[in-house]
Amino acid sequence: MNLYFKRVYSYQMKPMKYIFVSVLLALGGIMPAMGQTNTGGGQQPPQEEKNKIQSQSTNMNENLANPVILEPSRSAQSPGFYRGQTETLRRAVDFNKYDAKSWLGYYKAERYSYYTKTSNDINTEQQSELDKIVDEMSQYVPTSYEFNYAKYLNGNHDIRLFGFLAKAYEINPKATELFDQFVSYYELTGDAVRKTDWCKKLNESGEIPKEIMEFAYNLLVSLDENAVIITHGEMDSHSSFIWQTVKNHRKDVLILYMDLLEKPEYREKKFRELGINVTASPYTNKAAFVAEFLQKNSLKRPSYLATTVAPDLIRPIQSKLFLTGLAFKYSEKGFDNLPVIAENWEKKFRKEELAKKIAQGSVSAKINMNYVPGLLLLRDYLLSKGLNDKAKATEELALKIGSEGGKEQQVRTMIMKK
Repeated sequence: MNLYFKRVYSYQMKPMKYIFVSVLLALGGIMPAMGQTNTGGGQQPPQEEKNKIQSQSTNMNENLANPVILEPSRSAQSPGFYRGQTETLRRAVDFNKYDAKSWLGYYKAERYSYYTKTSNDINTEQQSELDKIVDEMSQYVPTSYEFNYAKYLNGNHDIRLFGFLAKAYEINPKATELFDQFVSYYELTGDAVRKTDWCKKLNESGEIPKEIMEFAYNLLVSLDENAVIITHGEMDSHSSFIWQTVKNHRKDVLILYMDLLEKPEYREKKFRELGINVTASPYTNKAAFVAEFLQKNSLKRPSYLATTVAPDLIRPIQSKLFLTGLAFKYSEKGFDNLPVIAENWEKKFRKEELAKKIAQGSVSAKINMNYVPGLLLLRDYLLSKGLNDKAKATEELALKIGSEGGKEQQVRTMIMKK
């Protein structure tokens, strides 16, 4: 029987055995896509303008935003936060056109203000605004680390702009925010050796929290042998790449990072290797693309979606998706997924980091919310087997995760309605 979470926010629905997957959105379990720590230097203005800036500095508002802007997956900030930073950093660059750090902060804040809880897609109008910022940077700070990084980031994984990424690294090889970009670039270009090298650098940098590394391990063990999985963003994709390339774990699994699938050459290469042809485009209709891919690929290999993907991609095919832990397996015929969830939780999952207390509202806490659907299904399964003590412990873990993710009341409501 296919089990989904019911809509916990709809009081009109009666308790059901079928559980609707949009709980992931209601619980805030959708993972932000990317981000690291920014470092870099600045461009120097002409001497006469530098003197003018210095003479006016006492009149400048000293409460400017910090130009170091972390990406959503590192800061767990809302679009509203970034909009506020955008306004302040725009004033900073208007005051000093040669302040490279503020330029990069301004660009990032503008970019991340467009992200939503479930998508990092940027529309044509928004891209035009970002292009204008980068064009201005090219006028005032063209040789800076900040301009080169912004130029590459603005290309949305355009491999033709790799020279800007390489230049940024040449200027500041300690900038760990570049490491994710190199991993994605070498995944796109199919250079397995260099991809492994950069996965090692990313792993050693400490940019990915231990909780998320444990999450990625558990994501991979949720899958059948020789599986193919579509992941949501850099945090779940790159941590999974690290497990494969650096730690030699689940190398049989093919990980398809959703953002990279928007690149036609990469997508077509991967699908040729899989022996399938998908006509829908992820750039124009992601939901249709995902549905067609899963339907065709499932005939050849076990096919999954990570629980971190946007609910809009899940809803059209929810009757064919079966939770196995931290992934949904696609199946036309269906299967009993409860024993699979129980085996994964009890025999395969690592839980050392999950058992520890973590900061409420942190990125790790939000990503850990993806454990809750499986835990509540496991609780019911254990109760059906008369294992009440285990069921109680499972419920308490779900509530702990809910509390740390800022959704304890929602989890309690779901438990009461079951």
